[in-house]
Amino acid sequence: DETKIAVIAKSVDSDFWQNFKSGVESAATEYNVSVTFEGPENEENYAEQNKMISRAAENGADVIVLSAIDRTRCAPTVNAAVRSGVRVIAADSALDSPLISLFIGTDNPESGISAAKALEAQFSAGEKIKLGIVGCSEKTENILKREEGLREYFAGLDNAEVVAAADSNIESAESKAAELLQKHPEINALIGLNEWTTLGVGAAIKKANAAGKIKTVGFDTNTVSVGMLETGEMGALIVQNPFAMGYLS
Repeated sequence: DETKIAVIAKSVDSDFWQNFKSGVESAATEYNVSVTFEGPENEENYAEQNKMISRAAENGADVIVLSAIDRTRCAPTVNAAVRSGVRVIAADSALDSPLISLFIGTDNPESGISAAKALEAQFSAGEKIKLGIVGCSEKTENILKREEGLREYFAGLDNAEVVAAADSNIESAESKAAELLQKHPEINALIGLNEWTTLGVGAAIKKANAAGKIKTVGFDTNTVSVGMLETGEMGALIVQNPFAMGYLS
């Protein structure tokens, strides 16, 4: 019998998730398993993702590979799927369930520390760092842990402080970054905690003509973000390996 694997991502249209999908498909071919790949239209719609989890279980999936949008509100649906006989592997973002079989993803607290170090490296020794954080309205596990690692590292620096943080979605990331700069003119550093907040930070920096003046760090290798490295809106990117994450899952 062919093993049926349902892969349910946070979304399907970003560079990150397309690379993740490529890894999934490579492994599916190599191991001769049946794989479906789907996700909501954006990385906020946990209700739609829950419907996908339930539907996969009802349709006879042997395994669900899930990157949970909401670590808390997706857990009951996952628990119900596991109790019906489906194994669940968490990928990229974990969730509050003791019933998942594995977690495969980045060490997110360490990636937050890496982001803080990459930002620190852009300042002279002892220079004051006044940071603004652009995060996400939906508190996925990876975003929470990245911010946790970031704040932990900055708490140990005498010359650094987090001035303010703003939650955003895909549509509002740029405006929220711009709002931080407007409300807190002392901010001289910005961090975006995932792919689309990084794009928002870079766009806000470009519009403010502040490339190089305000130091920045983001996540992932969206082609636009990589271009921003070259033009100066982005100072550094913390790079994951979504292909491997998909393949191993």
